[in-house]
Amino acid sequence: MLLILSVAAKLEKLILKDKTALYIAIAVTLISVVYWTMFGINAYNTFHEYSDLGFSTMSFYYHLNYPGVMHGLQYFVFWNHISPDQILFLPIFYLYQSSLTLLFIQALGLSLTGLLIFFVVKDLAKSSTLGVIFCIVYLLNPGMYGMLIFDYHAEFLLIPLFVLTFYLYMKLNKRWFFISLLLFLGSIESAPFLAIPLGVGLFLYDFSYTKDADLRKQRLMLASSIIILAVAAIALEAYVTSVLVNSYSTSYSDLPAQFKVSNSGTGVVGNMVGALTGNAGGQPWDPQFDGYLIYGLIIVFFSFGAVIIFDPLITLIFDLPWLSIVFFLHNLNFIVVWDQYFSYVLGGTIVGAIIGLMMIKERKGVVATYMHNKFGHEYMQTAITFLVVSIVCVTAIILVFYPAMVYSKNVNNLGQDFLFMVGPQQAALDSQINSLIMIVPKNASLITDFYIVPHVATRRYLEQFDPSTNIDRFFTPQYALIDLNENISLNAYIDVGYAQSFFANNTNYRVYAYNGTGYLLEYNGTAP
Repeated sequence: MLLILSVAAKLEKLILKDKTALYIAIAVTLISVVYWTMFGINAYNTFHEYSDLGFSTMSFYYHLNYPGVMHGLQYFVFWNHISPDQILFLPIFYLYQSSLTLLFIQALGLSLTGLLIFFVVKDLAKSSTLGVIFCIVYLLNPGMYGMLIFDYHAEFLLIPLFVLTFYLYMKLNKRWFFISLLLFLGSIESAPFLAIPLGVGLFLYDFSYTKDADLRKQRLMLASSIIILAVAAIALEAYVTSVLVNSYSTSYSDLPAQFKVSNSGTGVVGNMVGALTGNAGGQPWDPQFDGYLIYGLIIVFFSFGAVIIFDPLITLIFDLPWLSIVFFLHNLNFIVVWDQYFSYVLGGTIVGAIIGLMMIKERKGVVATYMHNKFGHEYMQTAITFLVVSIVCVTAIILVFYPAMVYSKNVNNLGQDFLFMVGPQQAALDSQINSLIMIVPKNASLITDFYIVPHVATRRYLEQFDPSTNIDRFFTPQYALIDLNENISLNAYIDVGYAQSFFANNTNYRVYAYNGTGYLLEYNGTAP
């Protein structure tokens, strides 16, 4: 223990030099940007990116090239999410209209959040050491890179904007606070359900621990404004959804089905409403989820150190939406760290940990007061050492469980995806399908496999093989592209079955070209 204290003390002295800490934070952030950009390119080239990315790309393409279709309130919809913040990325997408652009934006945004966390911790906790540690721990957090290992998700904005809104709140930078808050509320339709607990938690923190009357008054007003604006955003989104749903049958006849929003009682928003109000019945608990749940809880409450003991109630409030959906509805998509829905808890987890650091530094709360009284002048060194050791221990636990727990829809070959090791068999499969993609006419209507969608997304008419495409498709595909090899991508066998069903019901197709197990078919009649 004395050795650990000595090492921690030396580490503190070394990294507390601001320039050294900043250089380390910038270096690890740049490494993250480069690595995850390369990861995205490799996953894209090996057909390990899927239809979420493809139809997000197609949505951006529509906003730029077919604004007449995306008119009115629909312009604030990207894919099937009310996400006006995405408009800010249109100029970048305009420069290079490809799925790779969205992967880069996502990798850049999530990686730069590490640098943001460094500055926030350095300022609020007055420690460059902890700033660097939190930056690195965030960049290694499975909940963070779970969003990067497959597809593009509007949810990625929840994490940086949650942290930034909190920081501007603490600094009483009102102008930028409200800008950040509005961006947070506009990131995705479910964001207001995270903003309300943020406002409640911050209100509780300042009401309980801020002694300066004027400072407390100003912050409580800002906390109240978070809650009020979040409720207003929920009402506005309900109105927008209602208007759009009622007008789809008359005003948006050429709008792809994937771009249509649904009533607010469904999807993620429906999960949150049901969990928080108790009006939605959950699924029976499946014991196979136990391991994932334990793993998820470890990441939520301990991956940034065991600081939850300093502010347990506040952290629980921040994480209430996620906890409600997990424990009341038993939604596996929120439990596992490889889905984008883990982003709904990571922002609250980070902010809860930062508040814990502040309580350590400022000796606020029962635990911090007890430790100060017990350890006296060694309190700070003991508290920081406890934090560092707990982070190391939890990181070790995560690494031990990694192969079993951090396993996504995308990572069906760890060496290929994480180490960019593409074998000759996979390379041959990729080559044969790429040869067929190249001969599909640029503007031709197309139906294809879900893992091919990102490669052909910049076109007017596009669908994937799916049971719904026999019902909800508003065009007849001129071409159909499919690979019958079930090993080219994870779950590719599903599309083989869907394609067989499609061709059983649509017999007017002939083989136009083929390469190995890949086939490009052409419609015999007239198609758009």
